[in-house]
Amino acid sequence: MLKEFQCTRCKETKPESEFSPRKGGKKPVHSWCKGCFRAYSNELNKKPLRQRVRRSYHLKYLYNVTPEKYADMYEQQKGVCAICEGQETILDKQGVPQLLSVDHCHDSGNIRKLLCRSCNLAVGNVKDDWRIAMRLSDYLKDFENLQKVKDAESRKAQKASS
Repeated sequence: MLKEFQCTRCKETKPESEFSPRKGGKKPVHSWCKGCFRAYSNELNKKPLRQRVRRSYHLKYLYNVTPEKYADMYEQQKGVCAICEGQETILDKQGVPQLLSVDHCHDSGNIRKLLCRSCNLAVGNVKDDWRIAMRLSDYLKDFENLQKVKDAESRKAQKASS
């Protein structure tokens, strides 16, 4: 037998498949149907404060960082990534650059600094291990040096043939 639930927004009774699953809680599904939730999200996304309100909740919930603390960190870093010293280049749905990511230690939860998405992913890809990052740096330096030697040899060969 198909389970049916009543949406608390539109008050319609719908099959379970019309609701998103819920982790934990008394009901196995969310109280709003997918259609109502989609319509509500579309309404909120049109509002300019939407991203700021979501971001402040996100910062506090995940990192225990208040919007004021984030603003202080952002100001101290002059609005640029702590690693590449560039501004964030990833754009949101409205075409506005996203805020810098809060980098943190996954073991201790300690906040480090603000990073652009690319650098934050790079830190994650080296598993937060400075030894891997150093080997990566050495690898890139070796290739750069090898390329310089090849370029110098190429220029020398061109001079000799002219």
